[in-house]
Amino acid sequence: MIPLIVLGAFTIIVVIVLVAGWLIRRTVTRAQQRVETLCPRPKQSTRANCMGHSASQPQTRGLGLLAYDKQQLVFAAGLRTRTLVIPRASITDATASKTFTRPGKSIRTAVPRVLTVHWRTDDGDEAIAGWQLPNHDTAAAFAKALRR
Repeated sequence: MIPLIVLGAFTIIVVIVLVAGWLIRRTVTRAQQRVETLCPRPKQSTRANCMGHSASQPQTRGLGLLAYDKQQLVFAAGLRTRTLVIPRASITDATASKTFTRPGKSIRTAVPRVLTVHWRTDDGDEAIAGWQLPNHDTAAAFAKALRR
């Protein structure tokens, strides 16, 4: 017979896993809704981990969804309700590489799957943002499309 303490521990673990799964699904759904509102017909979208940006807006870091259409690049953070919107016309460069460097921070990954986007803000300042994408092919496809 299984000791009562083992059964209780197993039940707690199962409940934690179920709650975590529910929270992740809810978070992704909310991020998808925000992306669909701002970018109704995205040409491409993917999960992404925003590593930060240098624009004079509140920081939008963490996991979320990244999408673009003809007018803009949109990142909706999963846990926070923050959204970063970059007009496509203001994008000056986009690259796929292993590193992301912004003032005061440099991050390096093992494989080149970091999408780095440079753009001009409404104030005329140069800004930079970086996302870690699922793989190199996705990062390269986003970079190529955003350079057009």
